[in-house]
Amino acid sequence: MWAYGSNRAAVDASKDLTPYLYAQRNLAAVEPNALIVSEYDGRTFSLWFYKATDFKRSHPQLAVAYKYLLVWPWYAHQLAHVYPWLRVPAYKGDLDDMMNRFIARNVDKRPVYLTRLDPGLASVFRAEPVGYPPIRSTASPA
Repeated sequence: MWAYGSNRAAVDASKDLTPYLYAQRNLAAVEPNALIVSEYDGRTFSLWFYKATDFKRSHPQLAVAYKYLLVWPWYAHQLAHVYPWLRVPAYKGDLDDMMNRFIARNVDKRPVYLTRLDPGLASVFRAEPVGYPPIRSTASPA
């Protein structure tokens, strides 16, 4: 209890609107049936949360896939179960290869977005910036 009280102000993120603004602005910029291949926990979790809440009705077929979980068979199975319209390939030992095969199998059926320009993206794909520029945190520095 002592640690909580003395450190609360330093770790309080309740006024940080960054996750909300990031998800709201970027989900509003994509088509309702888009596939977003996301990286990093903060980006992914905010996209998952607001896709399931604020964008549930307007983007019912929007899929957000977390790149680093694509290596796990249980995750590929879950993606295929939750999003039956997605084509989810089997993992063959290389994460970048998996991401590229995942994109290739879906790009003809739906728009595909990445949360960052991934250096592992195959040169056959053309990536262009869309959505909103990076958002600076509104939280106070600790």
